[in-house]
Amino acid sequence: MRNFAKAMVQCLLLVASLVLAAVIPAGAQETVFRTYKDNSGFSCEFPSDWDFQQAENTDRVFSGLGGTARDATIIVQVIDRAKTSEKTAKAQLGVLKAQLLDIRDGRILKEGEAPIAGQQAPFVIASYKTTDTAGKLRTFNHIQMVVTAPRVFLLMSYSAPEGIFDEHMKVFENCSATLAIGEPKAAEPEAAEEEPQTPAPPAKSAEEEESAGKPAPATDDEDTIVWRRIRSRI
Repeated sequence: MRNFAKAMVQCLLLVASLVLAAVIPAGAQETVFRTYKDNSGFSCEFPSDWDFQQAENTDRVFSGLGGTARDATIIVQVIDRAKTSEKTAKAQLGVLKAQLLDIRDGRILKEGEAPIAGQQAPFVIASYKTTDTAGKLRTFNHIQMVVTAPRVFLLMSYSAPEGIFDEHMKVFENCSATLAIGEPKAAEPEAAEEEPQTPAPPAKSAEEEESAGKPAPATDDEDTIVWRRIRSRI
């Protein structure tokens, strides 16, 4: 486990070099990436065989669609800096650290800082026991970091069962390496009270219901999923 923690720190410290090299050996597997752009101002890339959904609590959740990747999860929580009592990234991480220690067999393996999006983002590496997607109790490894954006904190985490954690770590590394931070989109102006209410939208078809919660192809005004095809070994 100490070797894992050491390797993880090295990966994070070298995260700037994780953007895929321009010269890729012949025969490397072709991978399609999607760029997720969030209303809060951040964007990042993840492989097309990973899914995105926004949870009811507004967490942005990225997870694999098949095989062992179904138990690997990247979550980005967006915290309004003006509304939280923890005003620094380290204070935010302190709360998250306490939560990790509260999980069954929770323990902290490593703490430090890593260069993410032009700043030194504090992080912890932890392990705990919880159930996987099949309901089996397993030991999970977990990386938690806090990135400071203009008006929000981004609480970024990656977790997976111990046996497959390293296998899918490259997805989190790529997400961290491609993380870009900008200003959040302006809020929509509220309608004046005297204006008539907007008619209710038409009922969704079964196909539309099935795709609810997933990002659709978007225009320049919306959150976008941008497809980028490259050759890589990821």
